[in-house]
Amino acid sequence: KTRAKIEKLGIFPFIVYNAVSQINFGVCVSTAWCLYSMRTGLSPLAPGQWKGFLSFYARFLVCNQFVRPFRLAASITLSPKLESISCRLQEHFEWSRTKAILVTFAATYAMAFAFSATCFLS
Repeated sequence: KTRAKIEKLGIFPFIVYNAVSQINFGVCVSTAWCLYSMRTGLSPLAPGQWKGFLSFYARFLVCNQFVRPFRLAASITLSPKLESISCRLQEHFEWSRTKAILVTFAATYAMAFAFSATCFLS
């Protein structure tokens, strides 16, 4: 029943889920990096620190599994808005539906990647 509802929404929940997951990853890694550095006084890139950082980050990944239902809910909630944007692009530029979806995916991914990169650089 749930799967049928998701399939009815089309590809847009997957595009949004990809973006939300990318943002979540950026926040998770940068938070773990910052906390690990504060805790040890060293960068995870310092000699001998990588193994300790990965162990520390693994705890974040376990906790992050509890966020997954919220990422799924966000993707289902935001997908109609993204589809609307895609349709407007298609109409405005007179693109095929496939091209509009690909451009929407690329733009969404680029924005999520930029956000993640900002988290890393902060």
